[in-house]
Amino acid sequence: MLAQVITLAMGLLPFTFAAQEFVNHGIKSGWPSTYIDPKSKGYVEDSTSVFYGGSQSIKFGQEYLGSSYTGRYHAEARYPNGYKRDEEKYYGFAFRLHSNWEFDPQNYNLAQFGADFSDIKWNGKSCDDFSPTTMIWINGAKLFARTKHGQMIKGQSCPPDDQKWNCDLGANCQPTDSFQLQSATSNIGQIKAGVWYRLTFHVKWKSDNTGVFQAWLNGTQVADRSGVKTTLLDDHREYEFRVGLYANSWHDDGEMVGNQAQRQLWIDEIGVGSTFADADPDEIRKSA
Repeated sequence: MLAQVITLAMGLLPFTFAAQEFVNHGIKSGWPSTYIDPKSKGYVEDSTSVFYGGSQSIKFGQEYLGSSYTGRYHAEARYPNGYKRDEEKYYGFAFRLHSNWEFDPQNYNLAQFGADFSDIKWNGKSCDDFSPTTMIWINGAKLFARTKHGQMIKGQSCPPDDQKWNCDLGANCQPTDSFQLQSATSNIGQIKAGVWYRLTFHVKWKSDNTGVFQAWLNGTQVADRSGVKTTLLDDHREYEFRVGLYANSWHDDGEMVGNQAQRQLWIDEIGVGSTFADADPDEIRKSA
């Protein structure tokens, strides 16, 4: 009788179950897939030379190929179940730039989310192909992030190529909001070469003004944005989560700034889940 009462009482409690849905201890084979632009000289490989936890990490590299190369510079590990609109998750990883990293004023992306929208067409033309939403990158010695909102839904027209970010046209649109990840009380957010950093972020993925984006670097909060739009209005399709090196400015700017044509970085102790601990590299390496 007592057991029945306890069971009934427990059934009335609002239980919330935490779930660490993905964890990787710096092992390439632990990822569902990787992506490297086919004609680039990028690579994704296991490394035992430097690591944050355990005895290895994943090394990502790219090389600038000059103005005659018009492709992109992806070298990334991919987790297919990054998020769907209206979900809420925590993500985290440890990263380290090469000890000789040259801090130039160009973007070198460390993590991003994106989905394939090539099926959404208007008059036979796709509105977009692979569309990245949230991205996190290094520019100079500073860490930045962005979120994307707007809409990408079937039945809506495609905007002109130079008006993709204009939602006033009534067409599918993708404006972005970029911001620096920095502490209000210290210089956390200033990145040094050859040093490991722990990045953890929490996102409530909303296409209306109920979204949340928070980030912590080495345990110090460097972003706290609430009441914001954090993703596109779409059909609840899946966005993948990528980490690695994407030297996107080399393509977008059409040139390389500075003198360092070869770039390398390491990533270790990656996690995705429903709590901060699920994505904290320090907690993740304890479970290795």
